[in-house]
Order: sequence, then structure tokens, then C-alpha cells
Amino acid sequence: MPRPRNSPRGTACRSPATATSSGPPARRSPFIHFNCVKNIGVDGPATEDQLDSLLAHYRAAGILRPWFCTSPHTEPSRLRCWLEARGLQHQSDWERVFRDATPLPAEPLFPADDLSVEEVTSKTAPEWASFIDARYRLPTSPWLMALVGREGWRHYMLKRDGAVAAVRSMFISDGAAWSGIDAPVPGIMAPSFDLDAMLGERLVRDGIAAGARLFVADIEAPRPERDGPAYRNYARLGYKIAYLRSHYSYLPAHSS
Repeated sequence: MPRPRNSPRGTACRSPATATSSGPPARRSPFIHFNCVKNIGVDGPATEDQLDSLLAHYRAAGILRPWFCTSPHTEPSRLRCWLEARGLQHQSDWERVFRDATPLPAEPLFPADDLSVEEVTSKTAPEWASFIDARYRLPTSPWLMALVGREGWRHYMLKRDGAVAAVRSMFISDGAAWSGIDAPVPGIMAPSFDLDAMLGERLVRDGIAAGARLFVADIEAPRPERDGPAYRNYARLGYKIAYLRSHYSYLPAHSS
């Protein structure tokens, strides 16, 4: 889910430690994005003191289930052991994929006669935001509406017979394009991956036209064999696998 800022990663939380947080703690949000330490051990090796300071920071804010992301680039590798020693457990994974600005073929990769993709405008923003709220069951329309027309942000709706069927957004900054705020999430909220692939194709074409040189996205339902509809669709769009990001947090029973 989005934050109403110019960066899709939120603010860099430099206190109490030099790790990138998703922004100010949000006690009422069930989404890991809002209470998540993303880059611990990436800019430099993490320490146990740093980890303890971050956990204390969230406890003081009333956050019972903070989340921590790790990847093959995280240092030291024993950070996972430190997390587990403090009661956090591996919860889920996301596959990060990327592509360069190589143009797509002129012909559509995912053609469909009964579907169309349109960019969200100030006039259609309420329709777009309401669709996301309904899928995630959260009242985030005010935040979402704040992202329409904001510098760097572009939002898209895929429609069937005039009704919204799927959505996805893109944020471009310094030549890098991030893709997210997708609904329904393929493989989690919906069994079909084709609708999201159509949106992804439009984002790549528009992103290249806007000057993006690097595109990144996530497969939120990864597979151990790294095969399946999401992987094949992203490969058709020119994406490659970058790394698997793992998420650690306390189990719900530990936070009662």
C-alpha cells in the first residue's frame, strides 16, 4: 500500500540506527509496509546493538509486530540468526525483478479485445482509490488521492466493460521506475496473472517513454522453482530476477 510521499519507500528513519524504515510507525495498519525495516545490513553491516535499538524503537511506539527484510546482500549473514534469537520468525518472501530500458516489441504482448488500460486522472481518481480500498479493506482513499498528479507518480486501471478489474501504479525518480500498489495481487488476491501482465506492459511502455532506464517490481507469491505465470509474464516483459527478499516478524501469538 502507498505512502503519500514522493518516494515509494517512505522516509529514511535515521534514528535510532542507520537503517531505512518504511516511515513513522503506524499502530493501526496491518500491512508490513508501514512498520518495516528494509535496508538493515545493506548500506553497511548490521550490528546486534542496532537491531536491539530498532526493536526498542518499535516497542516504544506501541508496534507489536515490526517487520525486518533480509536478502542475499544483507550483512552479516547471521542477521537472520539474530532475528530468530529475539523471537522473530521467517514469515514470507518477495522476489525482486528488474529490467533495463530495452524497448518492447511494437505488437502487444498481452492482447485482449474486452480489456483496456487507462491512466488515472483527477476525475477518475475516486474510482481508482475506491477499488483499492475495497480489495484491501482499508480506508486509504485520502492517501491514495494525494498521489494522483504528484510528481513522479502514474496510476493505471484495467477495465472490462467499463468496470475496474485491476490496478497498478508506477513511481519514476532519477531514471528508476518502481511498480506497485497493485490490486488484486496476483497469486494472493486473484488466481489470474494475465490482468496484471497487461498493466505491467503499459507501465513499461510509458516508463520508457518518460525516460526510465531501470524498472523494478516484486513477485509477491514467489515459487521455490522460480517458475510459474508471474515469472513467465515478467520474463516476456524483459525482467530478470534480482534476489529473494525475506520478511521476519513475531508470530501473532507472540504479540498478545
